[in-house]
Amino acid sequence: MLKRMRCRMIIAAMAAFLAVILMVAFLVNLINYRAVTKRLDETIMTIYEFEEKKPQPPNPGMNNGQPGGGDNQAVPGPQAPPDGPFRGSPDAEAGYMTRFFVARLDEDGNVMSTSLDFVASVDASGAKQLAEQVNLGKKDRGYIKEFRFRKVRLGNSTMIVFLNSMRELQFMRTLRSLTIVVSVESLLLVFILVVLFSNRAIRPIANNIRRQKQFITDASHELKTPLTSISTSLDVLSMEREDDEWLDNIRKQTGRMSKLISRSEERFSR
Repeated sequence: MLKRMRCRMIIAAMAAFLAVILMVAFLVNLINYRAVTKRLDETIMTIYEFEEKKPQPPNPGMNNGQPGGGDNQAVPGPQAPPDGPFRGSPDAEAGYMTRFFVARLDEDGNVMSTSLDFVASVDASGAKQLAEQVNLGKKDRGYIKEFRFRKVRLGNSTMIVFLNSMRELQFMRTLRSLTIVVSVESLLLVFILVVLFSNRAIRPIANNIRRQKQFITDASHELKTPLTSISTSLDVLSMEREDDEWLDNIRKQTGRMSKLISRSEERFSR
């Protein structure tokens, strides 16, 4: 019985701790995800406002930050971003780390132009492919590869801003992995502690059960002696007074008490 009680205590403690640690890990990652995503979306809106103020070429074609680039022009490979920061950022230091590109599409979903002045990880063809993939999707914002994107409809055209979020995504993955490792190690540590301290926790219960057994044993021993004496006296009286109603009643009650004592001994001997 004590072993079953100890196992149930360990299982209950581990289940409660598992629920708590999972909830904490989930909340930590959820809060971090929302905070990082909110900061990225604010940066994207800053980029959008910056791009809206830029003058557009009269016949925009596919370009890589070079005026007059058309569809028939050779597609250049990825180039290094300019040495200067992104001037549209309210934080001058953050402007040096802001890397993005912008794609503009017509009402039919065809890419009219791309602005690749502040990105080096994609070329014009890669930017076009990402823009078309996002435009076909139903989401106006989300993640694709290492970019956070937002789709803004402007009349008959659509502007899609892609912000490089590799550092933020890597941080979220690292935090998720860290919370998993910490959760597993915490579960193992708590399991060891619960197993070690479970004996001490059930020690008072074990002492109470031992006292109860001792009490039942002593009480049974003390009651058996008078019951035996009563049974012997009944046998003697039955020889003198047969078919006596009172003697039969005493015999029944004596037998009942003997059975109760035997059941109590069997129950506490398990």
